[in-house]
Amino acid sequence: MSVATCSEPVLRLAAEWLADCVGQHTKCAEKFNPLFHPTRLMTIVGKNGTRIVKLLETNSEQVSPPPPYIALSYCWGQGDTVKLLSNTYEPFSSQGIRLDQLPRTMQQAIDLALYLGMQWIWIDALCIT
Repeated sequence: MSVATCSEPVLRLAAEWLADCVGQHTKCAEKFNPLFHPTRLMTIVGKNGTRIVKLLETNSEQVSPPPPYIALSYCWGQGDTVKLLSNTYEPFSSQGIRLDQLPRTMQQAIDLALYLGMQWIWIDALCIT
């Protein structure tokens, strides 16, 4: 099996693990609350080459009922990174962010979300001020 994070065998294995967890693990099902959702989520829109993520407040009518999503929380490192600030809130929510403007880690998490059939992702740097 290839060890590359976004290789087809690794993505397929992640999808199998998720399906097994959701469908077979009693303890996971007990902790799962389909009505819980974070305050903000990023929606993934567009096609390859023109794909963007847009910030949405989850208490709005645009996000009802709460959609399935995946989460990415990671160490941002020392350099500048794209993040939600008071001056980026409006452009993140109205125009969105092109994937090629995001760090590779975020791009890979978005690819994983799409592979798993999800249009929504929570990324700490993009959803927490």
